[in-house]
Amino acid sequence: MTMALTVANWTELFSAMPSRADLARPYSGKSVSTKSSVSKNHSLDSDTGSANSVSGPFHSVGTTTIRPVLADRRDAVKLARLHRSGELTAIRVPDTEQEGVRDLVRAREDVRKDLVAAKHRLSKFLLRHGRIFSETAHWSQKHWTWIRAQVFDTPAELTTFEHYILMVEHLEERRLALEKEIHCIAQTEPYRAPVARLACLRGISIFGAMVLLAELLDLKRFDSPRQLMAFVGLVPSEYSSGGTRSQGGITKTGNSHVRRILIEASWSYRHRPALGPRARQALAGQPPQVAAVAKKAQQRLHGRYTRLVSRGKKSQVAVTAIARELCGFIWAIENRAAAA
Repeated sequence: MTMALTVANWTELFSAMPSRADLARPYSGKSVSTKSSVSKNHSLDSDTGSANSVSGPFHSVGTTTIRPVLADRRDAVKLARLHRSGELTAIRVPDTEQEGVRDLVRAREDVRKDLVAAKHRLSKFLLRHGRIFSETAHWSQKHWTWIRAQVFDTPAELTTFEHYILMVEHLEERRLALEKEIHCIAQTEPYRAPVARLACLRGISIFGAMVLLAELLDLKRFDSPRQLMAFVGLVPSEYSSGGTRSQGGITKTGNSHVRRILIEASWSYRHRPALGPRARQALAGQPPQVAAVAKKAQQRLHGRYTRLVSRGKKSQVAVTAIARELCGFIWAIENRAAAA
C-alpha cells in the first residue's frame, strides 16, 4: 500500500481543528476537543485504498513553521511538502481499548498519590498532638493497632481523627481494587506475553510492565534504544555553541509515568546480581534470548551503578543513568522476541 496524501486531505484536517481565533476566545464553558477529528482523519481515503498517518506538530516541526499566517490551503501545501521530504513524524494513535487500559493504570497512579497525601495528613495530625510512634516501621500492622488505640478529648479532634483514618482505609481499598483489575487484564491478550517478558527484568513488576505497555503502546515502533531513551526524557540536555559543548540534566520530556517506573526499577540494581524465587518464576518458560537479556541486565547495570558511585556520583544521578540503560534492555527484550 502506497502513502498518498493530497492537499485536500490536509485541508480537511485543518478545517476540523480549532483556529487561532477559537483558541483566543474567552472560555465559555464548552471545551474544544480534536480527539474525534484525529480519529477520523487517521483513516482518510479508506475507500480509495490510500494510507494516511497522523503527525504530532511538536514531534515534527515548530508551529511557527507550519502556520506563519492563518491560511488553511497554504498550511496544507506546506504539510504536504514536509511529508514528501520525510520531515513529519507519524505518531501512534491508541484505539479505544488501549486508551481504556491506559486510563486504568493512570487511575491507580492517582490513587497512589492520594494515598501518600492522606497518610501524611494522618501522621502530621498525630504529630501535632504529640502522638509519636517509634517502635517499628510506619503503616505496619503494629503501627495501625497503635493508631486505632489513640483517644482524643474533644469531639472535634475525634471527628477529624476518624475522618483521616477513613480516608486512608478508603484509598487502600481503591488501590487494591484497581491493582486487581490491572492484574486480570495483564493475564489476557495481547498483554500476557509482553508482560511476562518484561517482568523478567529486575525491578519490573507486573504493574510496572503494564504501565510500560499502556503508555508506550508498541515498543517495536522505536528503531533503536536511543529513540526510546529520548522519548521518555532520560537523555541529557545539551547547551552547545561553536566549539563548546556542555550537557546538563535529563530533558524530562515525554511520558513521566514511564520515567517514574524506570527510575524506581533502577534502584534495585544497587544490589548484587542474584536469581531469587521471583526471578526464577518469571524466567520459567521464557525463550533463551529473553533470559540472556535479563541476566546481562543485572550484571551490567549493577556494575555501572557501582562504578558511578565509586567515582563520587550521587546515588540519584547514578540511578538515573541506570534507568537510561534499562531502556535499552527493555527495547532489546521486545525486539528480540519479535524477531524470534
